[in-house]
Amino acid sequence: MPVYSYKCRKCEHKFEKEMTISQKEENEVINCPECKSDNIFQTFDRVGLLGGSKNSSCSGSCPADRSCCD
Repeated sequence: MPVYSYKCRKCEHKFEKEMTISQKEENEVINCPECKSDNIFQTFDRVGLLGGSKNSSCSGSCPADRSCCD
């Protein structure tokens, strides 16, 4: 299931919410888990890769020895 990243405009708390694509498309009201505000926006600070070889899923945050890809 996809995980979406959000940030609250009121308290600036960053959080993630797991939901299906159809749930996301329904424009469900999402509230900040800290201050309960609905004044949030989606952030795009992660990149997910599908398919490819095992090494293709390594990210720039992986150590130089690429140990996170094994």
